[in-house]
Amino acid sequence: MAWKKFKENISLINKLQFYNVNKIALQIIQEKVFRGRGIVAKTIIQAQKASPQLSSLYAILIALVNSKVRPFYISTP
Repeated sequence: MAWKKFKENISLINKLQFYNVNKIALQIIQEKVFRGRGIVAKTIIQAQKASPQLSSLYAILIALVNSKVRPFYISTP
């Protein structure tokens, strides 16, 4: 049940526009994106195949999510 809800929330990627990229990035981060990173990656790849003209927008989304999530998963020596 939790995975089904996760997939539904990640499907927001398909509604990505320039005016809502920050909002969708925050929603993806709140969905514990690290745990479901495979689903997120697959969804972004499929969305980009469907709309290649929005490639730069998907890159912005990935950069925003990565900038917020990455510091929490970097291991320090």
